[in-house]
Amino acid sequence: TIEIKLVTLRKLLQSKDNQAVFFYQCTSMTVSKESHKIISEYQQEEYDTFHKVDQSSIKCDCKARIFSAQGVAEQILEGHYSANLKSPFAAVDQLGDKDLRK
Repeated sequence: TIEIKLVTLRKLLQSKDNQAVFFYQCTSMTVSKESHKIISEYQQEEYDTFHKVDQSSIKCDCKARIFSAQGVAEQILEGHYSANLKSPFAAVDQLGDKDLRK
């Protein structure tokens, strides 16, 4: 099978010096390699909160809701992870039209 995920909405909800909150909405489906038919599909809404730990690492708190193709909430997921930033690191000052320095 093949898993296909399409992000239909990505939105910056909050931006501070040491924190950023994003909202994502995506549609996922599983497709049979042999028949090319859709086996299953669902929609996911996710909130990701990124926190700056220090100059070289971040942590992320994730909360996601999974909905069936009929729009029924089926599952709530929560997760946490940390990541080390690789050097050289360039600050991101712009996201789409939004100036993150303000």
